[in-house]
Amino acid sequence: MNCKPSNLTLASLCRDTIVKNLERYNAEAFQILDESEWEDIIRRKHAMSRPKRGKGGLDGTGRMNPAVSDKFLLEIETTLPHLGTSNIVDTLVWKDIVNFKFKSRPKGLMWPYSTLELRLKTAGDTLLDVRKKGNIVEEDRTKLDNALEVVINSPMDVELLRLSGIGRCVQKFINACCKNEKLGLDKETIHALDSLLKSWKMLASSEGVTMSEKVKAEKSRSNLSQFGLAEHIAIARKNSSWRQLYSALKMFDQMKRENQGARMRERRQRLNSQRPKIVKVRHKTSNPKPLHVTPMAYTQSKIKKIREEAKVTSTRRCPPVPKPAKGFGDAVAFATSKRKNATVVDMAGGKRLKIPTSRPPARDFKRKLR
Repeated sequence: MNCKPSNLTLASLCRDTIVKNLERYNAEAFQILDESEWEDIIRRKHAMSRPKRGKGGLDGTGRMNPAVSDKFLLEIETTLPHLGTSNIVDTLVWKDIVNFKFKSRPKGLMWPYSTLELRLKTAGDTLLDVRKKGNIVEEDRTKLDNALEVVINSPMDVELLRLSGIGRCVQKFINACCKNEKLGLDKETIHALDSLLKSWKMLASSEGVTMSEKVKAEKSRSNLSQFGLAEHIAIARKNSSWRQLYSALKMFDQMKRENQGARMRERRQRLNSQRPKIVKVRHKTSNPKPLHVTPMAYTQSKIKKIREEAKVTSTRRCPPVPKPAKGFGDAVAFATSKRKNATVVDMAGGKRLKIPTSRPPARDFKRKLR
């Protein structure tokens, strides 16, 4: 009997079973695993939960939810500290959790500080490579656009400028674009990069870095309110991983809610203390005199008043005549004709019934003959 060889092992089958029911186990059940085995389980769970088709989402594949919930991971990494330092889990799961739970976070807390530094270094290397080539081909166009987007949208502080060296890279790239038209950058992009570089120089000057006299003059004329991200970047500097950024964002949201509650209480107290109080109540008169009345409004109100008085006077002179009540006999008599010629028929019990006649009145008949 020939049997086909199988690549599945007993350990692989056991791990697949664990992956399918991963969040049903307690944290103590994973204490026998080392870091590599835990990373293998997370890789399998991440691959199993990936959509078959799709784009965008949390990781570019159309994924809408993280592979593992933050509640389960926090329980695992709190109970088992040796599983809470994995870079694979940080990149595959904690990154998706941060992007899922905190979609509208501040710009300074979009990435961990180490990730932000790596992104800027990669973007700077791309700009220098394009500068050395002196010409942009189709393969380099996408990389250049991504690098420019990273440079323009990244938050910045003096320490990040020093570590990434992005300032020198952008300055060299701008000089190359001004000398070489084959790079193909439009004037708007070059102007945006130049303005961004000037803002970085003013930021460094505001932090005490020695700059040229030209930069100092531009600093005195500019508004430094755009550097309000310093507090958020200082928080991000303390977080070198996505799991640490998750904890910082959670504390940031909690502080934000507490501050918002304090501001609302202060606003209510201020309204109660500064609200105008009613000192005297004046009764409304029957004919109040208007303070500011235009001639047209005054004429219309006068005509309206005259019409109301004329209506009351005409009612008093010619009061409306009440209509006599009609009975059943009248309804039958005038059902087919509105004329009042009818024949009265005596009925039992002293009742009388009027029946309309088909013959027209004599005067109407004489008028027709004439």
